[in-house]
Formats: sequence, structure tokens, C-alpha cells
Amino acid sequence: MRSTPSPTPTIAASKQFGIADLGKVTGTITSLEMVGGTVGAIVSGVLFDATGSFASIWIVCLACSVVMLAFLLASEPIAAKLRASVAGE
Repeated sequence: MRSTPSPTPTIAASKQFGIADLGKVTGTITSLEMVGGTVGAIVSGVLFDATGSFASIWIVCLACSVVMLAFLLASEPIAAKLRASVAGE
């Protein structure tokens, strides 16, 4: 089961990379999201078993969210340069 609405990867991918190869880009994003959900569930279980509390899991989730936000914000200017270089060719 997905944790985000279905249109989210498609909207993000089309905004960042345009509509060329949108299916491949969206598929890659969705696949990585699914791997993250699978690994996250396993890591959460291991952390809970090790500590007996969900507090450490919340801290890891918060740290991952901050890193994800930083990468998302950094990707916008990079994607804009990529779109400009492709349009100029």
C-alpha cells in the first residue's frame, strides 16, 4: 500500500524533468519509493525490537524527511539547468 497519493510522483516528475520519457521517470521514482517503504518497515521493526520504543524511529523518520526536503529543494535548480541544456541542443 502506498503512503502518498498516486499522482504525486507523476506531478513531481513532470515538473522537474518535463514530459519526455515521463513513464520511465515516474516508474523509477515509484520503484524507489516502494523500496524505501519496504526497507523502512524492516528498519522500524529492528529499531523497535532493539529499543522497545518508537521514539528512535520518529527521530530517524524526521532526519530522513529533512534530508529528503534538502534534496528536493536542491533538485529544482539542477533540473532547470538540465531542461535548458536539452532545449538548447
